[in-house]
Amino acid sequence: MAWMIIRPCVACAGTRGRVSQQQHVSSEYRPDIDGLRAVAVSLVVLFHASPRLMQGGFVGVDVFFVISGYLITGILRREMGERHFSVRGFYARRIRRLAPALALVLAATLLAGFLWLIPAQLLLVGKFTWGGVLFWDNMLAARDSGYFGHAAVENPLLHLWSLGVEEQFYLVWPILLMVALRSGRAGIAVCFALALASLAASIVVQGQSWGFYAPMLRFWELAAGAALVLAPDLMPALPAGPALSCPAGIRLRARDIAGVAGLCLIVFAATRLHASDRYPGWRALLPVGGAVLVIAAGAGAIANRWVLAHRLPVWLGRISFPLYLWHWPLLVSANLVTGEWPSPGFALALVGLSVVLAALTFHGVERPMRRLADWRPRPVIAGLVCAMLVLALAGRWVEQGGGLPGRYPPQLQWLAQIANPYQEFDYPGVVRGPLCFEQSPMHLVQTAPNSCVEQRGHTMVLLGDSFAATLYHGLHAATADLDLGIAQLTAGNAPPFLVPGRRIGEDRDLEAFNRERLQAIGALQPDIVLLHWLITALNTDAEPATQIARVREFAEQVRAVSPGTSVVVLGPGPLWKGSLLANLLRHGMGPFASSGLAGRMSTGLEDSSARYDAAFAAGFPPLGIGYISALAEMCNAQGCVAWVGPGERDIANLDSGHLTYAGSRYLGERIAPHLRALLQERARGGQKAELVSQTPTATP
Repeated sequence: MAWMIIRPCVACAGTRGRVSQQQHVSSEYRPDIDGLRAVAVSLVVLFHASPRLMQGGFVGVDVFFVISGYLITGILRREMGERHFSVRGFYARRIRRLAPALALVLAATLLAGFLWLIPAQLLLVGKFTWGGVLFWDNMLAARDSGYFGHAAVENPLLHLWSLGVEEQFYLVWPILLMVALRSGRAGIAVCFALALASLAASIVVQGQSWGFYAPMLRFWELAAGAALVLAPDLMPALPAGPALSCPAGIRLRARDIAGVAGLCLIVFAATRLHASDRYPGWRALLPVGGAVLVIAAGAGAIANRWVLAHRLPVWLGRISFPLYLWHWPLLVSANLVTGEWPSPGFALALVGLSVVLAALTFHGVERPMRRLADWRPRPVIAGLVCAMLVLALAGRWVEQGGGLPGRYPPQLQWLAQIANPYQEFDYPGVVRGPLCFEQSPMHLVQTAPNSCVEQRGHTMVLLGDSFAATLYHGLHAATADLDLGIAQLTAGNAPPFLVPGRRIGEDRDLEAFNRERLQAIGALQPDIVLLHWLITALNTDAEPATQIARVREFAEQVRAVSPGTSVVVLGPGPLWKGSLLANLLRHGMGPFASSGLAGRMSTGLEDSSARYDAAFAAGFPPLGIGYISALAEMCNAQGCVAWVGPGERDIANLDSGHLTYAGSRYLGERIAPHLRALLQERARGGQKAELVSQTPTATP
């Protein structure tokens, strides 16, 4: 493993079916490789704690792969050269190295999940627990989500994918290496050819989930480290060569330049690559090449000797494996329990705790187990295997049990058993997809009358993103007496902004889509255009003033194509950290009275909604744009609406903010009076949209 404390020893060059005893891998312990481990784990941990600190820190895993390929191949080649290699002994060492720390972290994560995580989250932990025991988490992750996706930060054991890649590699590598060495140089050449094929395939599928997780598409990275052992002309270090004199009196040889260049390549990749890049592919050549240069430079190179072999990085490298294991569950668990990713300060504090736990694990678990295994190898290995199997069975039981909803009291059972709230609360039906949602605006208008463009005495265009789409059912029911037909022009992540270069669903251009919306408004000549969108979505802007300016530009275009139309903004509703369901479950019995669900909750709410609501209420009316405060309609001093009734399952939101049918009905009934007042004002001859009621912002 890339983070194991092992000593590469004598390697032997295979020629014509036999192995000579020429030394290519030093038998001396190299502290600089421990220092390189420290660099790798630091990059990964900083990237996970705060991508802004190290936006490409994920390349640390690639460095681990190179180190692992170099060290393990060195040991294998030495044993094969001395003719005492044993497949059983090799895997026994792997168990002894990996199982103690891995079993401890898996058990702790599973126990913490049982105490604090909701069923849907605990189910995922159980699934990746048995996957972690079987070193199969990379394959599970490839099916579930991408490494950089939103779902990734909800999986406390996602980081075990790298263990899966390595151990799957080591299922075949010892046998492949044995055959290659017996075949001489031709066999080694075949290994190199396989590595090149792996690299080519990785470049072809770069950016795809399978390209990130599949072991054969990562084969070339581990093989790059192995090449340092198998190519005698590269080991033990680059030739000394002529020295370069520097102004400070330092003389740099080729190996010194290689070591510095290798570190620079790794740092360059970590600071310049981004999660949005298609990775790994050819971009992984940067950290992989850097790691190869650092190792090939040898322990005597200046950077290796002065930087990597320093006491602090060496110590950090020695605990890098348990540090890698501990840091991600701590960060993700904090996210799941609080409903938001830890702030930079909190995240760094959790990283500090990870270092402490890693040190305790290394000195209190790994080293004692290693000494015990040296004394009584068979009982220790058997005990570790049994412990891992028990964990696998426990994880499978948790997964099969749906995350153990029985932990909750009877009145929470139905909520705890919801595995997919989007299916449970019929999200496609709420947004009316695909019939009306994500459709071309002009197509809907040109094929009217249809259920998406209602023909009545008055017309209102409902325009925005998926949050706007969830308003339809409530508005349709609440405005029946107003003779108001609704034209739904909504699409995912599509606010009313005319900003070039932004993309929405199905790879459409946001500005072009909104131009088509304006064209549809021109054809309809509606009485009202009601705008609503998620204030924190991908295609919105961080500052309220910027969003106000965007809406002003769009409203001016609306008036240009339909002069008699009143433009009204419905402000942000309450947003829940994580989801409303998670907050209800975390409160256990707290939010529930004897009659069932409590109507409101004051905890677990994002504070961004109130900030935007206040800015919008002050900023839109002077522009002649009406404003309705959704927060004021759904929140008061006792909190924001969680359950609207009358049914037991009539909660307001199915996730952090999308309305359910019941939530849409509740909010629609409270928006309708504002629309009625506006229509009455228009009927009296005044078309001042700013006369829509400006309800004061609630402060839940």
